[in-house]
Amino acid sequence: EVFSRPIALSLLMPSPTRLATILAAFLLAFIALRFAQPIEDGDLFWHMTYASQMAANHSLIVDHSKFSWMPASNQTAYVAWTAELLFLATWKLAGLAGIFILRYAAILAVAALLAVYARRCGLLARPETWLAILVTVLTSIVATLPKPEMLSLVLWNALVFCWFELQSAREHSRPVLPWIYAPPAILLVWVNTHGGFILAAPFIALAAVHGFFTLPKRESVHVAAATGLCLLAPVLN
Repeated sequence: EVFSRPIALSLLMPSPTRLATILAAFLLAFIALRFAQPIEDGDLFWHMTYASQMAANHSLIVDHSKFSWMPASNQTAYVAWTAELLFLATWKLAGLAGIFILRYAAILAVAALLAVYARRCGLLARPETWLAILVTVLTSIVATLPKPEMLSLVLWNALVFCWFELQSAREHSRPVLPWIYAPPAILLVWVNTHGGFILAAPFIALAAVHGFFTLPKRESVHVAAATGLCLLAPVLN
């Protein structure tokens, strides 16, 4: 035999790095093909109609009675105004193509956050990393319909990314304050983007308790302050 069995198997089976490259390429191809689907949810156009009224009246308060055949109260202001204005601006600027680009950007942003953290951990060249990112994208499909919920997906992943970066910064003796105070900034945007921000409350509470017991006293005080700012964000909204 020209080759021994181990050498032959090594030629047939790609290295972990090459396999990771193949999976990364497959992930991009999957995103490109799987998310090229018609917009089947009418919520997008309803949100853009709300945004049109905001733009016309120069006010975030909309007249709900214009969109209901039953009596409606205008005492409630919906919190998705930034998302609604973003979708309307994208539609006016680039039409349907712009909406598709925005959706692709949201999906790629989620994948990029995972890839950045994997790189920080030295795991970017591992095939398991790209398989995990692929599974994450697969399980997020229902949350990527082009409406405010899609932005909640991105902001939720950004919030979790900050927590993991905080743990990484502690472990490698890097500055932790930027990651401690990033969540209030994210939440301040989120509370004006989609009502799903309330789902962050248990996570923020658990992160605060974890930080109180695991961080040094100085950093734990900052965690308490950042948590207070997170509570303040909905009030400012």
